[in-house]
This record gives sequence, C-alpha cells and structure tokens, in this order.
Amino acid sequence: MIPKTEIAWLDVEESAEEIKSRINESKRTMFPLSERNLDNLLGVIQLKDIYGVEITSGKTLKKYMKNPVIVPESSDILDVLKLFKESTQHVHMALIIDEYGSVEGLITLYDILEAIVGDIPDIDEPEIVKRTGEGWLVDGAIQIDEFKEIIGIEELPGEEPEIYNSLAGFILHRLGRVPETGEIFKCGVLQLEIVDMDGHQIDKVLVTLKKENEKTDDDVI
Repeated sequence: MIPKTEIAWLDVEESAEEIKSRINESKRTMFPLSERNLDNLLGVIQLKDIYGVEITSGKTLKKYMKNPVIVPESSDILDVLKLFKESTQHVHMALIIDEYGSVEGLITLYDILEAIVGDIPDIDEPEIVKRTGEGWLVDGAIQIDEFKEIIGIEELPGEEPEIYNSLAGFILHRLGRVPETGEIFKCGVLQLEIVDMDGHQIDKVLVTLKKENEKTDDDVI
C-alpha cells in the first residue's frame, strides 16, 4: 500500500502548468482526482484518456475522470481483486479509507500481484524496447523527456511541451487526427510507424532515427 503522504494526486483547482508538472514528476499513468484535499475525492484520471487533450486547468480533467474504487481499510486482498475485476471502466487502483471516510492509502493491481507472487516487473509504466535491428518499440504513453533521453535527441521537431506530455500526444498534435494501425509518419530525423491502436488510443509505435542528411518535413506514407 502507498501511504497517504506519498500518493501522487491531481487537484482540479490547480493550473494547467501545475497539473502537467505533477504528471511529469510522478511518471505514473493513473491518478486520483480531488478538490483541494485528497479526501475530497472526485474520481480517477488515466493518462491514456487525456492524450491530445488541451488542459487549460485542473477542471478540464473532470470530463475525463472515471469512477474511483474505494475500499475500507479492513478489506482483504481478495475483496479488492474482486472490485478490480468488476470495474467496468478498468480502474485497477483503489483508495483505502478509514472509518471516518478519510483516505489512508492507495493500492494498485501491481501491489496485489507483487504481494502474491513476489517481485515482478513494473506493469504500470510505459515501456521502450530497443529492437535487435534499428529502432525502438515504444509505448504511446511514454513521457516526451524520457523518450528523447533514451533515443538520444535534444528536441522533437516543432516540440510544444505546453500542449502535450507523451509521444502519443506529439503524434496526435502533428497529424491533427487519430492515425491508423500501420500508418508511417515522418518528422525530421524521426520515422514513426503506428504498430498498434487501442481504440482511438496510440498504444505502440515503432520509432527509427534517420541520418541527419535524410531528415524531411512532416510526411505520411
């Protein structure tokens, strides 16, 4: 369980800059959404639901929040697992409350699996995998700064960090539409192939770097 003092949460009363800073600092993909105080819980935000969304303030997030899973501190692991399974919105994070209704902590599906089977690879964070050939297979949810650091570039072509935080957000902004699986998008020294879509969400992208003398303006093959 993550204790209350260590929970990364978003406040609808904060500015867009504060919201983006919290998201970037935590590197998590799901957050409780509250008003002024964590105990004033409104819902849960998953980053994949706000790809490409222009956040003007914390209140923007209300439109995209999901119903939170709330459990009393007396609940056991099987109780929480059952609630995760029954969540029609696939919210696999629960807020634990005491007898007075105050938040005591947070538990995720990852925490429960780790308690049952021991240490397991992190399943909650975006991944980037170097392929045996050229290029990387990247989760669309990966944060822009982490993406740039790993592939070794200082700045994305036409980068606008105040508008998006993830690779998926960058692609949506540059294309101005939702791409299709198999579509290849060229931008500067980058070539990005949409490997997998989850509905309207960009799930996996194959990224390759072209030589400096081969870079082009935006183009879709």
